[in-house]
Amino acid sequence: MGGGEVYLERASEVLAREFRLYAICFHPILAEHLATRGVKVFYVRAFLGRAVQRVAKYPICAVLVLYAALRYNIQTVYINGCQGAYLAILARLLRRDTILAPLHLPWDRCTLYLPYVVSARWAHRVINISEAIDKEHRAILPSVRTVAIPTWVQEIPDRLSRNPAQLRRTVLFIGRLVESKGLPDLISAIRKLQGRVSLMISGNGPLRKKCEELAAGLPVTFLGHHPSLSELYSQADALIVPSHGPEGSCLVAIEAMAHGLPCIMSDIPVYREIAEGGKCALLVEPGSSDAIALAIQQLYEDEAIRLRIAEEAYAMVRNKYSAAVVWPAYLAAFSSNPQSDSSSTEP
Repeated sequence: MGGGEVYLERASEVLAREFRLYAICFHPILAEHLATRGVKVFYVRAFLGRAVQRVAKYPICAVLVLYAALRYNIQTVYINGCQGAYLAILARLLRRDTILAPLHLPWDRCTLYLPYVVSARWAHRVINISEAIDKEHRAILPSVRTVAIPTWVQEIPDRLSRNPAQLRRTVLFIGRLVESKGLPDLISAIRKLQGRVSLMISGNGPLRKKCEELAAGLPVTFLGHHPSLSELYSQADALIVPSHGPEGSCLVAIEAMAHGLPCIMSDIPVYREIAEGGKCALLVEPGSSDAIALAIQQLYEDEAIRLRIAEEAYAMVRNKYSAAVVWPAYLAAFSSNPQSDSSSTEP
């Protein structure tokens, strides 16, 4: 599952403590996970094939929202992801409390930008998962009430669970293998390091074949989907996040920091926020394999930097991204009265 599915799965765990939950879901693994948490799931199979479903899911989902809202007297409609923003119009017409969590903003895709701007205006509230995204959202849609509530780490060790001074000469990448995640840049950086550092890659995607060709002859291991990320954190010296953006947050980096793993991240606004400007991670120019290689080399050559980054990041995650800190704010966003919102009048 991607970050959006993991976010929704974790959100369901929080909300199930105070609400009865229903979910319309097109992802089979997510549907199974939500059902085990007591969520009533309307799972839509790709009975016409994935290509058809990519288009058909929009009217199908609208019909199911209408049915579920009326059949089960649902009072709040929560929309996960920017592509579902069109449902905010339907939910408001049904006079339901409407909450939208876009996760990231589609400013880079002209086919989604205008529909999102038109649709998001109908939401009572928007939950953004970073201050950077929240600032961008308020600049584009100042009339919509927003709140920044970060994603969170389920369990944080009571202390640093690994010793950053013990080196394995291995770095880690976790994510979907698509162009925007920047994996080819990282593979090029590994080549520049001339075999002195190996790379583990966890994830699948359409770019895998190309990346395997780029990594030919290099100490690079493709793991596919790995069931235990905490196990991978213990086997690496650093997590590399070379994304070009756009991103809403970076859960794997936050989790890695919670396990004491130093991170190297692209210098894009959302990652700069997580890294606190470079205090909790090394930031590199997006798309630059030279910058990635230099940052990896710096981590290995300077133990003081490795230890400082690991300790600062661990403390930051405990103070900002723990469940104890985030859950109250998240529940409060769902308990708010839409009639008191400044955006409660239909656009």
